Amino acid sequence: MIIILRQLQEKLNSSSEYSLGLLTIKPFDKGNLKSITFLIDETDDKIKFSFKANKPIIKRIVEISNYLQEYYSNFKQIDEASVEFAQIFNNHDSLESIADAFNLFYARIMDIAVNSQNLVIHYQGSSYIFTEKRAIHAFSILKDLEWHSRTEIEGIQEDGTRTYGDPSRTVTVLEECGFEIERGYTTENGQRMQQYKLNSLNQDVANIKRRTTITKKMRLQVFERDNFRCAICQNTFEEAFLEPDHKTPIQIQGDEIDLSDSNWMDKLQTMCKICNGRKREVCKKCVTLDCDNCPWCHPEELLESFVRLPSTVYKIALERAEQIGESVESYLASIIVKKDESD
Repeated sequence: MIIILRQLQEKLNSSSEYSLGLLTIKPFDKGNLKSITFLIDETDDKIKFSFKANKPIIKRIVEISNYLQEYYSNFKQIDEASVEFAQIFNNHDSLESIADAFNLFYARIMDIAVNSQNLVIHYQGSSYIFTEKRAIHAFSILKDLEWHSRTEIEGIQEDGTRTYGDPSRTVTVLEECGFEIERGYTTENGQRMQQYKLNSLNQDVANIKRRTTITKKMRLQVFERDNFRCAICQNTFEEAFLEPDHKTPIQIQGDEIDLSDSNWMDKLQTMCKICNGRKREVCKKCVTLDCDNCPWCHPEELLESFVRLPSTVYKIALERAEQIGESVESYLASIIVKKDESD
């Protein structure tokens, strides 16, 4: 088997080191990706492939393999820092077939591992680019080109937790990856609920919108600038209840945040989670695309456009509106009209 591994070494597309029945490939010798290691191991006349990396990379690979299956179903998690290829080879297999299998294993893993914001995924003979892992989750559900409800997009797990909160945001991220999404409504458990459908598996790569990752440090800087006050409802919150919002939605304009620019925070504003959710729903239905004159994008300049409610009151109104299948705005308007008529 030593001879086989030595011969195999010459057929690999990547450089490897041989030692004691083991071929090791380390694509990076420094930086955040230096933990990435591919292994071709010979044990009991069997050859197997494995991959080691830091926990976030392994978690990403395992989740994607669970979403899409197909080739990715060959990735079997061994522990929190490694996966192995399901197929095992022996000395009856040709060197060419073993080398081809490993080269493909290497390529598919690297497409996922190297850049978390430029994930290349292969499905049914086509290659797709995803800017976030949650977009792959949405794609895995919508790829049958049928209607799916918010509940399905959330991905409720056996323990009751959700794969991703805010299904509307999850679908929007897929849309930002150059896919055409259709939205509608269905009824689930007696309640009106939004549903989504992917119109085709064609991806418009030229229309991909990339969003700068807002780090924890950047979030805190924005919140501190705004004194932990929501730009919309003007209530103050603890950090856990706030989100850094892009004033102009990425569907309209990529954020292109440059940290070397001292004014990089100008594109962001602090919002509580409830108000940020409201803004997303409004932006999805917008037909004017006039962000410069939109109070959601520039509340500091257009405060008179808002009727501000305490967050507790708004939450109650939102829940009651959802129960009857109305927007919170139409629900509040109906209350005012009824009150006026009764007077």
